[in-house]
Amino acid sequence: MRKWKRLSGLSKSADERDDVVAATQRIVIDFLQADVDDAQIGAAMRSRTREAGRREKLLRGVHAAMSSVSSNGARKVILARVTDQLCGDSDDLVHFAADLDGAHGTSLKSLRAAYGSLLGLVASWLATADGELMMTIARFATVDFVREDLSMVHESGLIGAVFDALQQPASSGMTRAELAASSALWALLRLVGV
Repeated sequence: MRKWKRLSGLSKSADERDDVVAATQRIVIDFLQADVDDAQIGAAMRSRTREAGRREKLLRGVHAAMSSVSSNGARKVILARVTDQLCGDSDDLVHFAADLDGAHGTSLKSLRAAYGSLLGLVASWLATADGELMMTIARFATVDFVREDLSMVHESGLIGAVFDALQQPASSGMTRAELAASSALWALLRLVGV
């Protein structure tokens, strides 16, 4: 018990130094002091692993369906629906593996591969995309990436496709949607740190 009191003291002193560190310490200490059943933890981990598998199947199914779609209008509608499913009602950036902490690593790796594959397909559309589809692609591709995603983003070809799309000569009569899409693509490059 003395150990927990000492850790609690560290938590209080950490408040003064760094709120994030203090909050994390409080969560860990509360967890360690809580009367949590191992079975509950196992059930939560299995539930999150199942959710990771569900998301992976969704992304792979969408990839298979979208592979045969050639209309920019249809692509826009389908991709907007997928993005809504991943982000929910939030306008905030959401990671494709959000709320899956504790899921089995293999499931998360498979989910990342499925998202990267779909990201690569969507990136290939940029060469022929109109302004509205570019905006939809930018929204889909601007999830809250984490460091582990960098190789996936690179391998998907997204960054090169965005550069190529932005280097296409702009017509003097660009629509508002095309100008907004161009801005969104530049923002995407900044987001992934290019």
